[in-house]
Amino acid sequence: MKHLFSELEQRFFDNLDVKAVSKKEYGWALTQFKKWVVFRGLDINRLERADILRYKAELENSRKAESTMDFYLLVVRRFYQFLEDSGEGENIAAGIRYKRKNRGYYKEHLADDEVDALLSSIDRETLVGRRDYAIIYLMLTTGLRCIEVARLTLGDVHDGGPYPYLMLQRKGESRKTTRFGITTEILRPIDDYLAARGVASYTEPLFTTHGALGERPMSPLLIGKVIRRRMRAAGVYSPTKTAHSLRHTAAVRAIKAKVPIREVQIMLGHRRVETTEVYLRSLDDEMRLVNPAVRAVSSPASTGEKKAP
Repeated sequence: MKHLFSELEQRFFDNLDVKAVSKKEYGWALTQFKKWVVFRGLDINRLERADILRYKAELENSRKAESTMDFYLLVVRRFYQFLEDSGEGENIAAGIRYKRKNRGYYKEHLADDEVDALLSSIDRETLVGRRDYAIIYLMLTTGLRCIEVARLTLGDVHDGGPYPYLMLQRKGESRKTTRFGITTEILRPIDDYLAARGVASYTEPLFTTHGALGERPMSPLLIGKVIRRRMRAAGVYSPTKTAHSLRHTAAVRAIKAKVPIREVQIMLGHRRVETTEVYLRSLDDEMRLVNPAVRAVSSPASTGEKKAP
């Protein structure tokens, strides 16, 4: 490197053409890499390709999600690609990436009894309980992401007219442009929560904290944390069943209800139907367990056996 890592890091972020939230995630990933370097007693200004491969190997032996490992290595690759493109050094991370063994979707949906257990475990006599129930019910029935829920304000709820809807800012969008239809059943828990909370302005966040520091907007991370805590309390949390599984569950339940895949795609806000189909692969696991083809073939009528009198 012609300059110190810290100087090049600043230039990297100054020239990074991504949204502010993505830039923050890049910063987090690069910080994890720097911590790894420091903990291993390496000189961050004199790293070699073997060091990046060692970092990759230790990531693979960690318990991090495969998507997280992919992203951590992506950021390291882009940083060293920037060094090469700007003439500051060699790209020692070129071509180093995490190769997933399974391209399937890694989060499972909740079964019907798990949905019932989760919702029934929430004490709706408390303000926080009403809030958490409203959030979870909303996500289970709409497939909204944590970040989309966090962005909602009271003014985004439109309950007049024949089709009540939410005004959404979808993931990756810079403003609220999507009118998202909902039902009065979905609105009812939200109304119960707001009635207990009391509101003064349409600019207030739809969901807020209720702790010692008062009412503050809930971040996507906090919403995910709340959902995971509720899932653990209900006994339905696992490494493959997390907060994002609520979105997955909404998609699977819609397909089971014979909703066309194109309509499910619209609900989830996917640009490509192939993305929606990935969400539904856990249905294959369920189908393999039920295995209706085997049950049909093994029935007496299909095997030529005669039923006992």
